[in-house]
Amino acid sequence: MSAPVRGLLDGITRIGVVGAGQMGRGIAQLAASHGFAVTLADAQREIAAAGKTLRVYVPYGDQWYGYFMRRLAERPANIAFFLRSLATKT
Repeated sequence: MSAPVRGLLDGITRIGVVGAGQMGRGIAQLAASHGFAVTLADAQREIAAAGKTLRVYVPYGDQWYGYFMRRLAERPANIAFFLRSLATKT
């Protein structure tokens, strides 16, 4: 990490990353590699369980299938979410 950036982070020993997808995991991994203690959280279930409205991005267009399969592969728990959503009525 460059000296000017390191100066901005003096005194910070722990960071939190919200969102455990590909980007969130990458940020968490980079921070951990620089010596920070990292808390990684994915709050989608908690938000829904609290009765709050949750918007979910749904891809469309001619490239949707490849994108959808990559998203399922990056987080295997997404497969269970997807199958459960097919079986439940909202």
